[in-house]
Parts: sequence; structure tokens; C-alpha cells
Amino acid sequence: KKVVYAVPDPNPVAQGGAKALHDAGVEVIYEKSSELEFEQRGWLHRINLGRPLITAKIGITLDGRIAASDGSSKWITSESSRQDVQALRSRVGAIITSTTTYQADNPSLLPRIDGAATPLRIVMGKRPIQAPGFHHIQSQEIGELIEFLNSEGINHALIEAGGTFLSALFRANLIDELLIYHAPKILGSGTPWVENLGISTLSDAITLECLSTSQIGHDIKTHYRIVRK
Repeated sequence: KKVVYAVPDPNPVAQGGAKALHDAGVEVIYEKSSELEFEQRGWLHRINLGRPLITAKIGITLDGRIAASDGSSKWITSESSRQDVQALRSRVGAIITSTTTYQADNPSLLPRIDGAATPLRIVMGKRPIQAPGFHHIQSQEIGELIEFLNSEGINHALIEAGGTFLSALFRANLIDELLIYHAPKILGSGTPWVENLGISTLSDAITLECLSTSQIGHDIKTHYRIVRK
């Protein structure tokens, strides 16, 4: 008998399985797989750090705008990018937006893919709104969001919101990954995707590691990991 595993379980409660099998006479082989580790990074993140992996998804113009000065934003990115986002939504446990974004866009945040699992949908903010199908965290305390995600056993959460909410998460040091869809458009004015982060000197800038870059239709999709200092 032989068992092969690719990703060790970091949870102390679950450790010892390989030794138990070995002691029972089963051949146990560890074959490290970076690909599987990447696929399981949300679970690994929650076990190691005590909270879900949080990815922010944004669609922006080349000059970093998520809407024009008149408020129009549909559509900055291409249909191909929007289809790619549907697949992304199907792979996370929760999708989070703000009350401001919900009232402006009325997004369903559902993966429009046949047979796809439905993620937990969360809207956060103090405004009393009607959001059927969403769990409303009527607060601006980011800690309450993390507490709720942990209580639901969420490994990977996706943020789809505007600059104010994203910036609050950045200031709380809670954004782990960025997925940016750059559209080949320039506005010159309008709504930026990120706001004041309280950074006044270059040495304090948030540093990113590029994980991948690909072309999606006419857009460029770039996946970044935040480098912790």
C-alpha cells in the first residue's frame, strides 16, 4: 500500500496522519506540488494566519480610473474580462462589496456559470439598505467583517468595491492579493481606484509581487501578491 500527498496540513490538530500511516505499514511519499499549494492558498492562509485570504478585483483604465467624471463605468473592461471574473467568483467562498457600490451598481455578484457554487455574498456599511440574498454587516468596523468570515469558515474572499472601501482594507493591512484588469482606455479624470492611504514617503509604499500577466480580450490581467514588510 502507498499514499502520496502534495500539501502538508499545517493545522496542528490534523497533523500526524503521515506518521500514523507509516507506523501502520503504509508507504507514505511526499511530493511537493507548487501548483496544488497555490490552489489551496486560501485554506493555508486561514490556517496559518487565522483569517481568510483576501483578493481585491478591480477593472481600471490605464490611468487608474474606475469611473468617468460623470459617474459612468459600464463598461470599462471588455466582455472577455467580465467572463473571466465569473470564473473567479466561482472559486471563492465569499464576495464582499460596500453599501455605496451596491446602491450605485446593484450588483448580483453571482458567478454566471452553469453548475457553479454560489459564494456567500456580503455587503458592508452603515446605510440601512435592502439587499436580498446578501448578508449585511451594518458597520464600518473591518474587524467585524473578518470575524464574520472566520465564523463562516471562509478560506478565500473576493472584494468588488470602490476606492473608499478598498483603501480602508489597505490601511488595515488586509488586502493579500490584487487582480487588476487594465483596459486600453484613458480618461484623464474621474474616480481613482484607490484613495489616500496615509503614505507620505516612497519607502513606505505598498510593494507588490507580480504572480502572472495575461491578455484577456483587449485587456491586460495582472495578478499581484502584497509583499509584507
